[in-house]
Amino acid sequence: MDGFDAAVARLARRQHGVFSFDQVAELGGSRTMVQRRLASGRWDGLASGVYRMAGVPTSWESDLMAATLLTQRSAVSDAPAAALHGLTDFPPVPPEVTTTEGRCHASPLAVVHRRERYRATRVQGIRVGTIDQVVGDLAGTVPFERLDRAVSDALAERRVHLGRLEDLAVERSRARGRGAVDLRRLVERRSAGEPVPESVLEEHLWRLLDDPRVPPVEFQASLPWDPGGPGRVDAFIRSWMLVVEADGRRWHARVDDLAHDQRRVQAGQAVGVETVRFSYTDLTADADATLALLLQIGAQRERLLHGNDVPRGGRGPGR
Repeated sequence: MDGFDAAVARLARRQHGVFSFDQVAELGGSRTMVQRRLASGRWDGLASGVYRMAGVPTSWESDLMAATLLTQRSAVSDAPAAALHGLTDFPPVPPEVTTTEGRCHASPLAVVHRRERYRATRVQGIRVGTIDQVVGDLAGTVPFERLDRAVSDALAERRVHLGRLEDLAVERSRARGRGAVDLRRLVERRSAGEPVPESVLEEHLWRLLDDPRVPPVEFQASLPWDPGGPGRVDAFIRSWMLVVEADGRRWHARVDDLAHDQRRVQAGQAVGVETVRFSYTDLTADADATLALLLQIGAQRERLLHGNDVPRGGRGPGR
């Protein structure tokens, strides 16, 4: 076996026996080389651009892996994702994947869903929605009691963060999306406690924004759309025209205040200011992912406002 075939074999072993043309190309392969190996029976074609190493037994996991390889920027989602995570009462079922690509193409290997944002991780090397994301997939589509048992067990095993489920309930309520009622029922019976103290929130927000890749920040700034008024925002990144708010309210208070929050967002948008709001869970349990998201948003704002590809770094006063 030459070096190329050995490299593909190693890749296949890590991916339940399957691999894609893009991965083959990264290893130095060409379409002609692929066709030769398909013709000789060394590889089996599963779909256009996805292959299995000949002789490797098919499995549910290999079907899931192949489905994610075929659909770009996708992850296993919905009931198959619940099964892959081992959630209670969710057995293996045929593949479903979610993509965040602009267009949702049909796939011969899976049912394909399109969602604007999708939180994903890896299980057994397969890209799959996080447990909280999968709970959101299933809310409103499976009996509530079944989903409730799965969530109870995942919380008891500390495999999912209650704060993330609270955030999801708020997000789905804001969008009036499918499953909002079930998500609110899930967290209502489990959530308790007081709002996060403002001083604690401010400390975590400062840590988030105290990164050299974030431009100068004005903390406790006047409302950018009402500079002479009494209102304040937690942080304002002027070069991005972006308000960053830390939200420590309990989930039910955030749901109750959705209309007020939306009015503030719309007031900013009227003068070209966008708002991003991070929860306590975002700032603590998911701090690294939150910073990555903030930088991504900043890069988009930078391109929109200044026509540059890279955010301008720097430290603001008092940081």
